[in-house]
Amino acid sequence: SEERHRHGGARQAVDLDQSQLAQRVRSAASEIVPAEAIHSVHVWQDGTAWSASVHYSLPGSMSLTKAHTLSRRLEDRMRERIAGLQRVVIHTEPREEG
Repeated sequence: SEERHRHGGARQAVDLDQSQLAQRVRSAASEIVPAEAIHSVHVWQDGTAWSASVHYSLPGSMSLTKAHTLSRRLEDRMRERIAGLQRVVIHTEPREEG
């Protein structure tokens, strides 16, 4: 059974399949940014190490400093929640407004 982690969730060792890990990454990311802002999550394994890539959108008017801070928090949260996650790639894109 898949456990869902919410605020304060425990850090779990990576013993999940790729689909479950992708869901865990999405869950961790949605603790930092709205779930609807996350439009792509990919996970892959290289040997015994797991990597994750998250694409998400922010308002185009947001400052680069604030966008960077959010991306850093996103990466930190994923590493806190998922033991064994070696590489995290965050792609921040401007959201089309209007």
